[in-house]
Amino acid sequence: YRQGRAFARQHMPGIPTIDAAHRCDLDLGLEDRYVGLLHHWNEAFRERLRQGAKDWWYACQGPRGGGYPNRFLDYPLLDSRILFWLSFKEGVDGFLHWGYNRYYNQLFYIPEPRDPYTVPDMEFTIPGDPMVVYPGQGDTITGSLRWEQTLEGQQDYEHLLRLKQLSEARADDPS
Repeated sequence: YRQGRAFARQHMPGIPTIDAAHRCDLDLGLEDRYVGLLHHWNEAFRERLRQGAKDWWYACQGPRGGGYPNRFLDYPLLDSRILFWLSFKEGVDGFLHWGYNRYYNQLFYIPEPRDPYTVPDMEFTIPGDPMVVYPGQGDTITGSLRWEQTLEGQQDYEHLLRLKQLSEARADDPS
């Protein structure tokens, strides 16, 4: 990992390194940004943000239940959008979702593609977790309502951020 990071720094200066981690109290100084699991988000992550870190969070096979939003097929559609409202509220700079179009079950060395229309959990995970788009005709993809809500949530995040900036600028204006 150290060698890979050094290589990235040398050949791609200015591009931050990230690592999807459960905890940030194991800081080895290797990552520019931590990407913490949503349901493991804790005061240690919040403290990093207060100190200026640009950390992200992610969802991967969880969280499931406990009042956490996610993009699973059996969750309310609005949850796909709420993830970004929470990102704004918590001051999180980004969101990583590991399953955009995972039609192959490489985790268990099954190299042939699965049909996500008939096997939505890819036989190893929670339905909807490994993908938010689907294979279309030829080499195209077909979106999903969850993907559309993800995009809407990202736009909401940008709108909230802009409103915050305008509000702060107005508060600083003595006129």
